Amino acid sequence: IPTLTPLAKLYVKEIAEALGINPDYLSVTEAEEALAQADTQIPTELLRHAYRVNFMESSRFEKTLFHFLLSRLQKAKDDYAADHVLGFLMSNPEETDWILNHYSAVRSPDTGEAVILRYLSSAEAVYPFQHYQVLRWRSQFSVGASEEFVRFVRRIYAAPQSPSYLRSAARHFLSIHGSNADLDELAASYASLADEVARAECLVSIFRMETKRRNAIYGQAKKDGMLPTAAIALVKGDNTLRELGVT
Repeated sequence: IPTLTPLAKLYVKEIAEALGINPDYLSVTEAEEALAQADTQIPTELLRHAYRVNFMESSRFEKTLFHFLLSRLQKAKDDYAADHVLGFLMSNPEETDWILNHYSAVRSPDTGEAVILRYLSSAEAVYPFQHYQVLRWRSQFSVGASEEFVRFVRRIYAAPQSPSYLRSAARHFLSIHGSNADLDELAASYASLADEVARAECLVSIFRMETKRRNAIYGQAKKDGMLPTAAIALVKGDNTLRELGVT
């Protein structure tokens, strides 16, 4: 608060000066709304300075200030913090969603894959849930993934120690970014899946497979339970890609 309060006042003052209005009694939200109505770009010089001083040049981590700065740089489509922010994946894994969402808001998600993959492949990346967050985030985007990243996800999917939720995220990723061979592997795994949820996910994951082959598999699987049947209906529906989260 001692840092954020004066920063917020300066930020409001900067917006007010850009709009030619009185900053007195103007909140941050009101200032940003006035800026949006005027169709004026968010000023970021102060935000950049605050990020540099408080995060690039300081070892302390203030969560509220971090969120304040990232959200406003993000609104301005300013990628000033994009390279630096990925470093917090290791030191502050609890901020993973904030970090990744900020990055993809200001840059194409594939441009950060090398840095992210280097961290996930290291001994420091010990939390399966963080791996899950990364795969879930990357699966939101249809822009192609690097072959190195795809190979990494294949290893996660095949690893017996991967928790079920992580394997589910890996399956979803491969359904979008994997090769035809990956789709064949996913289809071949169906018979070994005892869990009905996993079977439904598997059927959805082969939505890109050649239609005739895919439908032949679906013809055999449609009597395997309510969820597999619903999965088949989903893939054959008009809203398939939207429901799958593919943009």
